Amino acid sequence: MKGLTTKLVLTALIALALTALFGTGTASATRLCTAKGISEVCPVGSIIKTGTALQAELPAATTAVLNMGFKKDTCKKSTLKGKTLSEGGGLGNSVSITFETATWAECTCPSTSQATPWAWAASGSGNVDGELVGQISLQVACEGQTCIYSGSAAYPLKGGTPASFSLNFELARQAGSGLLCGAMAPYTATYNITSPATLFVTKE
Repeated sequence: MKGLTTKLVLTALIALALTALFGTGTASATRLCTAKGISEVCPVGSIIKTGTALQAELPAATTAVLNMGFKKDTCKKSTLKGKTLSEGGGLGNSVSITFETATWAECTCPSTSQATPWAWAASGSGNVDGELVGQISLQVACEGQTCIYSGSAAYPLKGGTPASFSLNFELARQAGSGLLCGAMAPYTATYNITSPATLFVTKE
């Protein structure tokens, strides 16, 4: 009996220590953190709160490419700016994100965002990486033609300093015609999340 009591006391002390270090978590709850979690829990003080600004940019010497079939629109610069709309937590909840502005520069053809703000969501798969789901919509004006493309997909999100996500999926034509505006246009780009400078995804 004495041994059992001692074991119970130790178990309770360990639980209290973990709570003090990492806070309380809920099973299957996604969180974004500014520090790497241990045992799939954000360290205390590292949970990214609702309303936190998010910014993602193309790394130097990389491009974003929209392949419209007979024409490729290649951009050397692109920036997405938005914020978190939730901080996750709760059974099965993801982290809601909105990207309010999206810009492309130094492109083959002038490119502008459409239908902003874009609704995105982040979900975790451990204590580092996760997945983003969201929309991309843009207008491309090229050689007298105006094409509008839109689509949504799931993108792998890699935690770190900086965190990054890669887009590689087909956008569907929403407006435009002719040889330059193909019905489907693959979009490829990798973005680094520059704000927050460090970001990890946990599934608590």
